[in-house]
Amino acid sequence: MARKDQEARIALIQHGMSAPEYIRRVNEIDAENGKRLKRIFKKYGFPTPEMVGYKGTNAAWLLVQHQDPTWQRKWLKPIAQLFKRHELSPEEYAMFVDRVRLNEGRKQIYGTQFFNGGVVMKPTISPGRLDERREALGLIPETEYECILRAMYSPRQAKVYR
Repeated sequence: MARKDQEARIALIQHGMSAPEYIRRVNEIDAENGKRLKRIFKKYGFPTPEMVGYKGTNAAWLLVQHQDPTWQRKWLKPIAQLFKRHELSPEEYAMFVDRVRLNEGRKQIYGTQFFNGGVVMKPTISPGRLDERREALGLIPETEYECILRAMYSPRQAKVYR
């Protein structure tokens, strides 16, 4: 499920973030995965490393990020618990928290979410203290994170920074 999710998203990035046929494919895969995830989660709860290994937990985290906001909110506490037990990375935790907050119309905390295909950060609480919050969680500074995003989503622009 995670492999199909990522293959579709990589194709979307490669063909432009607004390519309709690739957007449609991403949405189809998200819908398929969502149906299967809901059955799995209903039966077992959020998959932990003890149940499915770290790769399996990471895959579940990735897939939940691409589901509807109400369903994401439901899994925020289990994801926080996984993070506290060091079963999810600080990056994974921060990305999920930020995504849930933005989907609820609130500002993000850790500055992990940017507008599609660009390097403009979505609204963030107290931007002047962003790197303090990132450091407290164990994340790299925002400028370094933004540089990585430029290289991933705008490779032609990234050449300017090399």
